[in-house]
Amino acid sequence: MKNACIGLLFVLLFHAGVWGHSVNVLIAKHVPRVNLSFSQNYAIVIGKNFYGPISSQNQLRLTSGADGIRLTVRNAQTKVHKNLGASKGPIFLVRSLGPGINFNWPKPLSSLKKQPLPPFLKWQQFPSQKGAFVSFRHPSYGGTITYNGPLTLFAKKGINIVETAELENYVTHVVNCELGSESSLHALKAQSVIVRTFALYMVQNRLESRQQGNPNWKFFQLLASPADQAYNCRKRVNDQELPSDLVKKAARETAGLVLLKKNALAKVQYNTGSAKNLPKGVISQDDIIRKAHAGQTYTAILRAAVPGSKVGRYNPSALCTQALKTLFQQKK
Repeated sequence: MKNACIGLLFVLLFHAGVWGHSVNVLIAKHVPRVNLSFSQNYAIVIGKNFYGPISSQNQLRLTSGADGIRLTVRNAQTKVHKNLGASKGPIFLVRSLGPGINFNWPKPLSSLKKQPLPPFLKWQQFPSQKGAFVSFRHPSYGGTITYNGPLTLFAKKGINIVETAELENYVTHVVNCELGSESSLHALKAQSVIVRTFALYMVQNRLESRQQGNPNWKFFQLLASPADQAYNCRKRVNDQELPSDLVKKAARETAGLVLLKKNALAKVQYNTGSAKNLPKGVISQDDIIRKAHAGQTYTAILRAAVPGSKVGRYNPSALCTQALKTLFQQKK
């Protein structure tokens, strides 16, 4: 593990701009089987080996069994398939293995076989990525959801799927789920700051819980359901699945901003309903919208919602890097 850690630290420095701003989100839990479709060519990384590059025309079928997660690659057009065996360890689905492997030339299924992962490329496949990558019909939402990835799969009471999501992409989609149809930019900005603060606070809290021996947070820090923040919903706006331009603008113009108390991340909770009908300390989304439409700025709204707080910049690099390491520590 020592050499692996040295390689990890080297690539962390090389990819600091990407690695430092990612979070691990549990997007599906204890699923018996999953069919994944890809919009880009991909590779399957298991331990020190990989399969690929694989054409995006080839779907991936995952089935939970006593021997771990069973993998079958299937060509959507020809119906030809190939079984790749099973894995009890983590499985990484990626669309890049560094400059040494050309993903524009995928291998045919007939010649797809396990290959050793070059040591100097060992960690380069994991940074969060931009643009659609993989989609599947989500069991809890009754629809197909597309993710940017990369994805990590764990065998534990079924298949558990974790997306390493770029932080600002995560914030944008949560805001879309929460207030996607809102017309006030300042309401959306306030929600963006709250979402970002909540996410980073929970990552911090759960990493500390993991260090204290809590097994629940070994390979992810955020739930994609309303138990934390709604991320899987991908609400449709004007018949488009992506967030509206206004939601994107709100997240972009508040990027890096959080609520701070004594220069530390503030603990925030929020819900619908008026503040007088919610428990003390829970931020009212209805009040945010009302005040924004009355002309208040998002900073004024947030200072009133969380007394003693201020809106300020927060660099999540160290926190998010620590969170990402939990994926690799599963290899021990």
